[in-house]
Amino acid sequence: GCIMRNGLRNSRRAVAFGFGSVSAVCVLVLQAGPVAASVRGVAAAKGTHPVTPEAPSIGPISSIFRVDTTADTSPSDPAAACASGNAGTCSLRAAVAAADQDSGNTDEISIPAPMSLTLSSGTLDLTNSMLIFSNGATINGGGSRPFSETAPVNVHLRGVNITGGSAVDGGGIDLDQGTLTLSSVSVFENESSVAGGGIFVNSGAQLFAYNSTIGANLTNGQGGGLFLVGTAHLSGTTVGGPTAGSGN
Repeated sequence: GCIMRNGLRNSRRAVAFGFGSVSAVCVLVLQAGPVAASVRGVAAAKGTHPVTPEAPSIGPISSIFRVDTTADTSPSDPAAACASGNAGTCSLRAAVAAADQDSGNTDEISIPAPMSLTLSSGTLDLTNSMLIFSNGATINGGGSRPFSETAPVNVHLRGVNITGGSAVDGGGIDLDQGTLTLSSVSVFENESSVAGGGIFVNSGAQLFAYNSTIGANLTNGQGGGLFLVGTAHLSGTTVGGPTAGSGN
């Protein structure tokens, strides 16, 4: 069910969301207000909750990088690979690298739907503010965690499906620092060996989720769907998923 445990990366309390190992169910559907509930260190019940702050705006967009290949290439000059007129050279990895390198600016990465991408070269590290946008593209981790936010930045993911990831914690997404906003995002069929089969939110980090689903993820520890040491603000979002292993 919804279980409180000691934090993994520090001594603060954490909360795990997922299905228990004995057929217990913890599905969180929050709908009231622009953001329906805040969760930090305690489990939130199903139903109506106080309104909490809106997610931070993504701000003005400096450049737009349009993904135009399913290949997981890593060019030496990612900005040039994603420049207008270079057809077939802008991979998602190149676009993220170009946005990461555009320090101090916020860029948009556009992925056409229904493009399906498999990351064969490991996790994409998000170290600069950016918007990753689609209307249904699928990003498969290929056995590695798809995304890790490792800097105090502001990242928005919209309209993407995140799957096929595996890690010690945060099988789909590891939110180590900063702010992450999910809008119409599905995080499913990812796995972790310790915590957060879908998403791990570390101390000090903030997750905002709107009309999204974090489900059908697995862990051998706690939090099949979502493991929080930081803060989550959820609206119209379902959190759940089977949790393998014991201690739940």
